[in-house]
Amino acid sequence: MEQSVGAIKTDLNTNKNQIKKLVNEIQYNEQSFERHANFILDDLTLLLKIVGMQTYIDLTLDNEPMALDRIESVRYIFADYSSKSKGESRNLLQKLSSNFPTKLKKLIPNSRMVENPSLLEIIHDNYRYNDKNKDLWLKINNEMQIGSEINFLIKGGDIYED
Repeated sequence: MEQSVGAIKTDLNTNKNQIKKLVNEIQYNEQSFERHANFILDDLTLLLKIVGMQTYIDLTLDNEPMALDRIESVRYIFADYSSKSKGESRNLLQKLSSNFPTKLKKLIPNSRMVENPSLLEIIHDNYRYNDKNKDLWLKINNEMQIGSEINFLIKGGDIYED
């Protein structure tokens, strides 16, 4: 299972880089975007299931520190995919302005640091939804909720506390 988790993390990173390349292009192939987005979403779902199984086994064997490490590694991945980043404005006119005469360049606002959307927001905003996949984010959220409850229980909490 450890090799599977490592392969999934590598696949996630590769597809994340591909999506970032695609959305920085003026026009991109929607099918290519959707293919990489599907890989990421499927990998995240599979990763949750594998790590959940590993955590269950670790807890059954009274190996709580290992279970906590596994959950923390998944939390790190989700934080990476759901956090916004600071970056240069993606103003298309500004990118093209290097070839403009000086007088025209003055009309285009200067580049400034902006908050870029997270990768999951980019996927959500650019994904084509239909009847089969319209509940995709709800399913992912429910699986993450279960993972949070397991983590809470490991730390000695009670889900049903008031």
